[in-house]
Amino acid sequence: RIYEQLIRGLRGYDLIRVQITCLPEELEKREKLRGDRHAGSAKASLEYLYPKDGYDLCLDTCELSPEACCEKLLILLSNMA
Repeated sequence: RIYEQLIRGLRGYDLIRVQITCLPEELEKREKLRGDRHAGSAKASLEYLYPKDGYDLCLDTCELSPEACCEKLLILLSNMA
């Protein structure tokens, strides 16, 4: 619902949709390390916070470093220019 409202609100703008993913086990690990999240909230979010398809770029943060994710995004942006 929130995603659809956002898309409607940004109608008329060129949007780049980027999906950021990682394994549920890694989400739980990161959640614990952060210390400011309720246990299980990250895993629960997997089911309802974002659409499953329709992205311009998908980045798996278990496989890619933050630098590699940035590089892939920059490549996408430069190809769109």
